[in-house]
Amino acid sequence: MNLRFLALLILVASSGSHASEDKLSPLHALEQKKTITLSDGLSFYTFKADGNFASGPIGMSGRTISGTWKVDTGRPNAPFVVEGKWSWVNGISRNEDYRRMVVSLWPGSFRPAIGAEKDGFLSAKEMFDCYFVIDELYPIKK
Repeated sequence: MNLRFLALLILVASSGSHASEDKLSPLHALEQKKTITLSDGLSFYTFKADGNFASGPIGMSGRTISGTWKVDTGRPNAPFVVEGKWSWVNGISRNEDYRRMVVSLWPGSFRPAIGAEKDGFLSAKEMFDCYFVIDELYPIKK
């Protein structure tokens, strides 16, 4: 009985280690695909290898960001620093709303886009599933 439990435990542990091996760092994913798009369920965030950034709503209305990104290698976890113009789809927004957003991204994996991710404003073919946190957000002058 204990031998079966031990064998099952080893099998589960080894399959878990393979799952973590399949994850790519965001920078490696960008090198591989030239674009990564992630989502929090309401908005999408697209980082392109050429330094361009775009964000918008998954649905019919919401915030948009158009700008650029770079990696801040001087910080722990080397977060992505986005600077861009903020606006709104199907709503009112300030004319010159520029902001800096610092985003920490963890390793993730690609999956096919589903539902509004592929049929809405985004029209993505695949998404980069990863844990991410917006660490900072503040207005800047342009």
